Amino acid sequence: MTETPVSNSVQGSTALAIIQGPLDRKALDALRARIFADRSEYEQLRSWLHQQGEEELRVGIGYWALGAWKDAEQLLEEHAGQPLVDALRGYALLSRGRFAEARSAVAAAKDAESTAVHALTFVREGKVSEVEDIVSKLASDYAVLMGTATEHFLRGWLDEQKLDIDDAIVHYEAAYEADPYFADACFHLARLLELRGDDEAALEVYENTIERLPPNPSMLANLGLLYEDIGEFGQSEICYRTILKADPTNARARLFLEDVLASKNMQYDEDQERREDKRNAILRTPVTDFELSVRSRNCLAKMGIRTLGDLVQKTEAELLSYKNFGETSLMEIQQILHAKNLRLGMDADELDETALQGPRTPLGDQSDPRNRPIAELELSVRSRRVVDMFKLRTIGDLCLKTEAELMACPNFGQTSLNEIKSKLDELGLSLKG
Repeated sequence: MTETPVSNSVQGSTALAIIQGPLDRKALDALRARIFADRSEYEQLRSWLHQQGEEELRVGIGYWALGAWKDAEQLLEEHAGQPLVDALRGYALLSRGRFAEARSAVAAAKDAESTAVHALTFVREGKVSEVEDIVSKLASDYAVLMGTATEHFLRGWLDEQKLDIDDAIVHYEAAYEADPYFADACFHLARLLELRGDDEAALEVYENTIERLPPNPSMLANLGLLYEDIGEFGQSEICYRTILKADPTNARARLFLEDVLASKNMQYDEDQERREDKRNAILRTPVTDFELSVRSRNCLAKMGIRTLGDLVQKTEAELLSYKNFGETSLMEIQQILHAKNLRLGMDADELDETALQGPRTPLGDQSDPRNRPIAELELSVRSRRVVDMFKLRTIGDLCLKTEAELMACPNFGQTSLNEIKSKLDELGLSLKG
């Protein structure tokens, strides 16, 4: 679906306030963001829907937001003829594998959402020639899709069919950046990243998607396998049990769950156990032990962040998306973590390697831009890949890299390099060499 900016008033509302207010695309995106970021919001909305009359249009839309496709489709059918409603019904039918009916539901509409449903039915059916026909006519018959996430996805899917994996990933990334609620793009991107061996990037896409959208069995199964590969058997077990809760007959998930439970019961290395105990002691340190500003302390408390372990699991984007949490609070927290040899968004492997090395010296003189957190550069999503790949913490760390080193990163091109050079030039700095 085409991403639409969400107004501050909608972002700050609860799910119930959104569903009872004016409904448009940006309100629906905000609704899904709320209910899949906060389980209590999800349950409140579901409870509210059960108390409403089934003839209500917003009840059908509410079930669509929850991912209850069957209920959503039946209720939305009673209000057919409205472009947004027809598109939502088309997506519900598409998600249930009823492709011909999905095309029929949006046949009369010419808006971007409905046209996207029409195109995606051919993708789900694996009809390459039909998708090629749509892409060839984007400038004429399907102009409404030009420049949208759907266009990038369709081009990526055709590249994937031709086994042009690198080109497919570029298009899928563009679709994912344009619309992080686009489930097809998220799934295909994560799967190809995994096949290419970029498990860390694949894991990030899977986890972000699971947080934003209704659980998808195929996505959860792949995420579970990735967790197994990095030894996170508890997380893997949760994925498989989530699948089986929705579908107890899923033989694949049941087989994977049995393997995970067997792995968890295997004897493990005592040295590894001691390292984990030491790591866990560090991560259990309460954030209240540190000298934080009142605003930072209150924001962390409201987000349910009680320990360093809770904090390092969050990314910069997640913290900055919270109301009243700004760059000043982010810099304050980064300096505290830096002193403990930690950073935001750390995974289990990084914690094993760095968190046990002891504290490090605090960030230097903040008047020197090289000592300031790299987040201050406000890089684009694609440019930030080098930050994650090289585990850069400060602007000075970036200045120690050469152009050749950056250009060697997957999917990092001249546009991203120019962006970084421009940002550094504004500070009177440059790359090495």
